[in-house]
Amino acid sequence: MKKTLFLIVLSIVSFSISTATNIMGTMQADVDRMYYFVKSVNSSFPREIAENFYNVAKKYGMRGDIALCQSCVETGWFKYTGGTAVRPEHHNYCGLGVTEFGKPGCIFSTVKEGVTAQIQHLYAYATTKALPAGEVLVDPRFKYVTRGCAPTWESLGGKWAVAKDYGTKILSIYKDMMNYTLPVSLKADKTSASLTGTQGWDKPSVNIQISATGLSSDINVNSSTSTFEVTKINWNNRTGGTLKISLNTSKSPGNYSGYVKVQSGSYSATINLTGNKSAATVFIRRLGGKPGQRKSKPLRMGCNKSA
Repeated sequence: MKKTLFLIVLSIVSFSISTATNIMGTMQADVDRMYYFVKSVNSSFPREIAENFYNVAKKYGMRGDIALCQSCVETGWFKYTGGTAVRPEHHNYCGLGVTEFGKPGCIFSTVKEGVTAQIQHLYAYATTKALPAGEVLVDPRFKYVTRGCAPTWESLGGKWAVAKDYGTKILSIYKDMMNYTLPVSLKADKTSASLTGTQGWDKPSVNIQISATGLSSDINVNSSTSTFEVTKINWNNRTGGTLKISLNTSKSPGNYSGYVKVQSGSYSATINLTGNKSAATVFIRRLGGKPGQRKSKPLRMGCNKSA
């Protein structure tokens, strides 16, 4: 009987451990989801904070998406209400050093530094490993943590904070984040551009930023004419990137027009384009000219017509 009871208890403990959420691990939410979710509660939430949680946590192999939810608990969705002495300009997103109500705690100079300090503090709780190569310690309270004492979010209760349900509160917000419906959009930062070049010379170009959220299908990019060539830079088929649009100077001189269209399902953005290509001019020196005397005439290359 005692052996059976022991096995039941052991099974329950093992199941509890296996279903716990590790602080270390791969993020499930991208920057857009992190940003728009918090912004849905706090309209003034800066995207820069979400970007830093994602980028810094990725270096440490940590759940930056859940760390952002921890900050929502600590800062009141980055509104800093309720009488706290911590201010937005302190960049303290997790109450580091706040040992007494009304005290501001640690102050950091930038968003990145504040996020890094929080990620490092969580890293101290989650693992006994050294900081990733090249990372500098900015968390002033790192040394006060018993390394590896809380590898899961659930185990932070009673350690990071007094409340036993501290970790479950964080995970409750994370669950809401993952269930949040992203606003759908597909935008270009410019709706028109004009390019001027010379036949046979380097191709003039312009960079257009394409941003998208909540798309259910890939973005297709099409140019209406081969006069305008498109190159994708740092491109993601669901979130966009940079389109480098160049004027093809191998074609005949003249004035050209066209467009580049990006589309995903019923969502689209169009960049209207105009181009002007002039004929190349070559100067041929006349024989017999005196020193210092300009004896040349222009020679037009190509024909001057528009397509």
